[in-house]
Amino acid sequence: MRSLHRGRGRAAYAAGLLLLCACASQPGPSVTPWEPPVGFPTEVYPPPSPTLAEGGTLLGGCPNPDGLEELEGVPDEIALGLLRDFWSADAERARRATDPGLWPLLGDLSSRREEADASWLDGPAMPAAQSSYAPALARQCGEGLVTASWTLRVCPPGCLAFNSASLQEDYFLLSWAGHVLIWAIWP
Repeated sequence: MRSLHRGRGRAAYAAGLLLLCACASQPGPSVTPWEPPVGFPTEVYPPPSPTLAEGGTLLGGCPNPDGLEELEGVPDEIALGLLRDFWSADAERARRATDPGLWPLLGDLSSRREEADASWLDGPAMPAAQSSYAPALARQCGEGLVTASWTLRVCPPGCLAFNSASLQEDYFLLSWAGHVLIWAIWP
């Protein structure tokens, strides 16, 4: 009886190893087929595009460049509104503030819900190319998306409590159909 149990264990291990190998050899995140949620028009929330490089941190894919609009800047009131929506306890509000490629991470961020305020902003929005994280995002999603993006340097509660620049986050913003959305947060 004992050898049969060991045999099953070895078979389960081998099957698990095969499954792991099969998953590891698959390309990046699948972004098709796209079924947008009710009330989320594709003009504002287009389906994500695949990442350009494997092994990146953008689990849901990159923003779709179709319909992307050039931003001349991001006023503080829009930036603060996005942060408040993103950090709210309301999942739909958080989703409305973000690009569909970021949606897979919203569940992971639910424990970080706070009421964002102006003290979180470390200066006005800046062109994304000025962020030290821009080269990494360009490798993942292309130089064009980074060039069209703006960045907010944000110091959320943990950062504020310790007054530590190393805990700051860069929020990357793009616009579709007149709506500015967060598409990446780094680190």
